[in-house]
Amino acid sequence: ANTGLVQCRIGMVSSCSEVFSGKLIEKLSMQTEQLTIRSGTSPILLEAFMNRDIDILVCDEPLLSESGLQRFKLFRDPMIAVVASSLTEHSKPQDKATQASIHEIAEYKPMVKFSRNTHLGAYSEVVLRRMHLLTQVQYEADDTHTLTSFVKQANMWAMLSALSLAQVLDRMKGLEVIELDNNRHSRDLFLVSRAGEMGEIPKHLAESFQSIFLETVLPQLQIHAPWLDQKLFELDAVTDPRE
Repeated sequence: ANTGLVQCRIGMVSSCSEVFSGKLIEKLSMQTEQLTIRSGTSPILLEAFMNRDIDILVCDEPLLSESGLQRFKLFRDPMIAVVASSLTEHSKPQDKATQASIHEIAEYKPMVKFSRNTHLGAYSEVVLRRMHLLTQVQYEADDTHTLTSFVKQANMWAMLSALSLAQVLDRMKGLEVIELDNNRHSRDLFLVSRAGEMGEIPKHLAESFQSIFLETVLPQLQIHAPWLDQKLFELDAVTDPRE
C-alpha cells in the first residue's frame, strides 16, 4: 500500500466531482495524508494538469498527444433528454419514449441547453445536428441544477448526460427522463496521470470510480430510467458515430 504518499491532488469535471467525491474520500483516506479535490470544466482542468497544479485528471480528454502519461478508461456517459413531466403525461410511467416523441417535443417546446463554453453544451449542438433536430434554444445554463430548474419551471426540455443527471436525482419531481436516439451519443470519461509519479493510486482510483458507479450511481439512475442498462456505460461497447 502507498501509505507514504503525502499529497494527492485530483481534478474532476463537475459532474464527477459532485457524484463521486464523498465515496472517493472514504476510499483514499487511508492511502494519502492530504487529499485535494478540484472541480471545474475540462479546459480549466486540462490547463491545471499541464501546469502541474493537479496530479490526477478525470475528464473527457485522454490527452493522447502527450507522452509520459498513463490513462485509464472509466466509462461511457450516454446523452439523454429530460422534459417537464407535464409534456409526457399521456405516456405510461416508465415507458421508454421513442425518438419520434423527442422530435415532437422539440418541435413545439423550447430547449434549455448547457452553455456553449462547456463541453456538454458544445457536444449537445453536435447531437442536435446528427439527429436533424430543429429546436428553439431559449436559455443556456452553466450547471445541471440550473438547467433542470429551467426545464421544470418553464415547461421545456434539455439534453444532458446520464452522469450529469445523477447530480440532481434528489430533485426529480416534475422531470421525466427520455431516451435519446437509442443511446447512440455519448462522451467518454478517462483518468489520466503522469506515469511513475503516483504509485498505485491512479489504478486504485480508477477501480474505485467504476465500483462506486456500478454499486451506487447506476442503481439510482435506473429508478428514473430503467432502460439505462449497464452495457451502455461500457467503453467500446457501443459505437459513437463521429461527424
